Amino acid sequence: MNQNSLTNEQSSFRMIQLDEVGDKLFLKDRNAIRKWLKEKGIGIYPRGKKYFVSEIEVDYELNKPYVESLRRKSPNNWKDLFKVICKDETLYEYTLFLLEEEPIFNPLTRVKPKSRDDKKLLSQLIG
Repeated sequence: MNQNSLTNEQSSFRMIQLDEVGDKLFLKDRNAIRKWLKEKGIGIYPRGKKYFVSEIEVDYELNKPYVESLRRKSPNNWKDLFKVICKDETLYEYTLFLLEEEPIFNPLTRVKPKSRDDKKLLSQLIG
């Protein structure tokens, strides 16, 4: 185990330093790392003279765009696909929990059929 990380063995909850976050993001600048964490809403917690963040929150934010693309491409079996890809069971469960809370995107425009044929086609597409 990295001596720069804090772990609660009972909960498998791991805190990592900003340098480790930078490695995951391919960033070296601490200000850029902090900016990314702030944009994603990830808390930074001081421990002595060092700062730590929750590793699972970072991993979730890194995987989120890919998981959302799986949801769009395979709406019926995206969970099964993600389970095969995700090696960490805790991250898998955490991702499912958070994504189930997020709203599914709905179209912003409404289609109004102008003719009877259009209505028939729209009802076939929807139902």
